[in-house]
Amino acid sequence: MPGSKRNVSGSNVSAKRGRLSRELSGLEQSESRLEFQRDLQDVQERLARDPSMMKRVKLVMKMTPEQSYDREAMFHPDLEGRAVTRVPLRYLTDVFLRTLGPITSAQLRALQKADSKAPTRILLRMALVTPQSPIGPLVKAIWSSVYKGRVDALGYDISVIKFDANFVIDWQRSGHYALLPPVPPDTDPAAHRFERIEFRNFSAELDPEYPIKGNVVVQENWDFQAAYVQHPTNDFMRYPCMRFFQAAAIPALVPPFDMDACIALATEKLQALLPEPTASVASPMKAIEDGVVSQAGSSDGSTLAMGGKPASSPAKSTTAAASASPDSDKDSEASPVKANFVVVLGVKPAPPAGKPVSKEI
Repeated sequence: MPGSKRNVSGSNVSAKRGRLSRELSGLEQSESRLEFQRDLQDVQERLARDPSMMKRVKLVMKMTPEQSYDREAMFHPDLEGRAVTRVPLRYLTDVFLRTLGPITSAQLRALQKADSKAPTRILLRMALVTPQSPIGPLVKAIWSSVYKGRVDALGYDISVIKFDANFVIDWQRSGHYALLPPVPPDTDPAAHRFERIEFRNFSAELDPEYPIKGNVVVQENWDFQAAYVQHPTNDFMRYPCMRFFQAAAIPALVPPFDMDACIALATEKLQALLPEPTASVASPMKAIEDGVVSQAGSSDGSTLAMGGKPASSPAKSTTAAASASPDSDKDSEASPVKANFVVVLGVKPAPPAGKPVSKEI
């Protein structure tokens, strides 16, 4: 029917948006592949004209090796020097934010489902940092220790984050700034007037000449620098929250975050938790790791060599084995590698209780 409008459900709009996004992504990937093919063809043509340029190509390939890293222990190397907002969301929901108080991964994922940026915004709120703050160390254990120490020093925990039954965070109650006194129940917000604004343990009086009524909200309240007071209908009534505080008081409002000192302290703590290897274990293990102990001789591994050379002749090994007691023979059969390491490294094994010590070893 001409001029009629067809109602489109939200699910259809989301499906079409998702399909369009996938198509655009496919076009971008196709364009990238075509550009790579063109660049590769250009390089081949230049090398055909001037083979001496191959040296430059090899030099560039050596300068930009493919980076490999332990995904379980580190963030991606490309994140070095990037902003803290690039911390993977899955790491925040499954690991870090759970250390800040009684909250489960399921709850955090529900918060993320309601707001895809919720984990990052919680991090900004709890650590009192901005989206432009550096990410810090890439080792996950050190990173967690640094930011956990920051949150603890500020006296925060996950209980400051308030959310409803639909897992939507109430940033008016959970954010950095609070307009006081709160609107009394059963009161028209437009008839209420805020008298002061509070940030952490500091408060500033609001100018009575510019009344801020109860229908005003604080936007971006997870970012202490970008947060602002916004009238719900008048876009011109927009005031940065930091504007209400004196500039001289800002250092006291926001404690400094010395990243280098925090990294050094976190590294020292983690190293103190590592067990120190004993001398009896360190020597053979280091020999194994360095690859200087290799197996040689008979098929049962009775002879070992250091650095690829025989440690002793077969006859001498046989004499040493014959001089051992029957109990020690059983131990050697149960753990031949351990017994061979003892012989090769020149460590005299302890004799069994009640047995004479053999002098031939």
